[in-house]
Amino acid sequence: MSRTYLGSAAACAICLFSAPAAFADLTADDVWQQWRGYMERAGYDVKPGATDANSGTLTVSDLALTMSMEGTDVSMTMPEITFRENGDGTVDIGFPASFPLDVMVKEGGEDVALTMTFTHEGLAMTASGDPEETTYDMAADSFGISLDKVEAEGETYEDAASATMEGIAGRYALSAGEVMGYMSDLTADSLSYTVDIADSEGAVKLDGSLTGITSKSTGSMPSEGDPEDMAKYLADGFSADATMGFTGASYAMEAGGEGETVSVQGQSGAGDLGVTFSSGGIGYSGALTDLVLAISGSEIPLPSIDISMGEYGFNFLMPVSKSDAPEDFASAIRFVDLTVSDMIWGLFDPAGVLPRDPATVEIDLSGKANWAVDIFDPENAEAMMGDSLPGEVHELTLNALQVKLAGADLTGSGAFTFDNDDLQTFPGMPRPEGAVNLKLVGGNGLLDKLGQMGLMPEEQLMGARMMLGLFARPGDGEDTLTSTIEIDANGGVLANGQRLR
Repeated sequence: MSRTYLGSAAACAICLFSAPAAFADLTADDVWQQWRGYMERAGYDVKPGATDANSGTLTVSDLALTMSMEGTDVSMTMPEITFRENGDGTVDIGFPASFPLDVMVKEGGEDVALTMTFTHEGLAMTASGDPEETTYDMAADSFGISLDKVEAEGETYEDAASATMEGIAGRYALSAGEVMGYMSDLTADSLSYTVDIADSEGAVKLDGSLTGITSKSTGSMPSEGDPEDMAKYLADGFSADATMGFTGASYAMEAGGEGETVSVQGQSGAGDLGVTFSSGGIGYSGALTDLVLAISGSEIPLPSIDISMGEYGFNFLMPVSKSDAPEDFASAIRFVDLTVSDMIWGLFDPAGVLPRDPATVEIDLSGKANWAVDIFDPENAEAMMGDSLPGEVHELTLNALQVKLAGADLTGSGAFTFDNDDLQTFPGMPRPEGAVNLKLVGGNGLLDKLGQMGLMPEEQLMGARMMLGLFARPGDGEDTLTSTIEIDANGGVLANGQRLR
């Protein structure tokens, strides 16, 4: 949990850079009060050392931001922020060239102290609109953050990590109300980062970069509520929806210790990440194209393990609030056109018996379910850790299934509904009803090759063919099998119309 609040602290500092364009008159005090309210809603205690208004300019000195949440203390001090009225209803905001951020994490009896510094070059930011709808247009040559010191378990690490974003432009908007709305739209030419940590047991160094960055987010923050009480905070109106994309990425990692070393180098084409969080559910998604990865090390019995992939992706969605009505959930993962080097194939197939075509694995599920409790309520922690989760599944759909490997290709789709009032037909679980359709091309050919390689003895091959004969029937095309597995309203299980249960 501490990583979450460290991330929120960094996000708050970035919001100060990219924070709050519309069209009416704004005063310097309007902008300052809006910022203060935004940070307080985010859970920070805001204490300006002094404010000074003079000829349309408001200066806030020694601004201290602190937050304490679940064993994590965050503090940030900004020497000075200026809000300068331009005489046309807009306000320019000025920041110090750098300012510190201190984080103290207390977990399991151990204290971890982090000292960080935020910097910028060429930052220009202007607020326009009115106190109800305010937009902030901004641009900067660069933003930077450095992890100057880490103190943990008696060790001190200096200059442990840093990141720099260049060529930034964007817009951030805030709307007033009991539930404050926000929107951001940011682009950047590049992001580079490095991690360099060494101690008596070993060292890790990581360098990477992203290009062509885009970032968009929308959300809302209630005026009252405690982010630590997430169940109530969501019910009061908190929401967040964010996406980030990039056109290319590269990274290199070196690690070693106790005589062992490992090296990882990789690059990819375009990719994206997405997060959504509200009373309607929590979701994550991501995709990556043209991935190339090389892994080597003292414990790897090859010069390197080389992997490439045309596409990688995942998504996950589930409800988070207590509800009597079924809500959407989803889970999917896909590896498309996965290849490995001939050296890896040669470890188990030196004669080249198996086809070495690119492999694909895809599973895409969706459905309807509901929780009987608020899963973020601490009082329900014991129920969430039990043998059975406190909720119900009502529908499950297999949107897509594909496993394509070594000359065989399995595909499928189907759907089931569940009767949560019937836990007897299938003891301990709601009775399903529905069907799944499967198709296997090249299955027998793969079995022949596994037998030829000696990986499957003859008796195992015979058993596998008997199972295929029981559950499948010949389809159109050479070496093609199809199967329809059904569960009827009475709990009967059928394969291609033949009753199995």
